[in-house]
Amino acid sequence: MKFKVTSCSIDLTGDQPSFYMVSKREESTDRIIREEVIDTETNRLFADCENEWDVEDVYSGFWNRLNEIDCYEAPYWTHNPEQKVIVIKIERVV
Repeated sequence: MKFKVTSCSIDLTGDQPSFYMVSKREESTDRIIREEVIDTETNRLFADCENEWDVEDVYSGFWNRLNEIDCYEAPYWTHNPEQKVIVIKIERVV
C-alpha cells in the first residue's frame, strides 16, 4: 500500500511556535509543508503498517524519537522541542 504523508516541522522553544521545512536539505526553503509518498511494500520501516494510523505512528516516531536513551524503565526517547515533526494529513494512494 502507498500513503501520502503531509507534514511540517515546528519549533516550540519560542513564545509562539514557528514552522519550517521537515528537511532543510530541500531546495525550496519557502515551503513549510512536506509531502512524501510512503510505500509499505518497499520501505522496511513501514512494512507492518496496515492503515493510516499505523503510518502516522511510525512516521512520527521516526522523526520525533530519534535516539533512545538509557533510563530506569527504557525505552525513553530524547525530545528536541526545536525539531518537532507534525503529521497534518495521511491519504491512501490508489
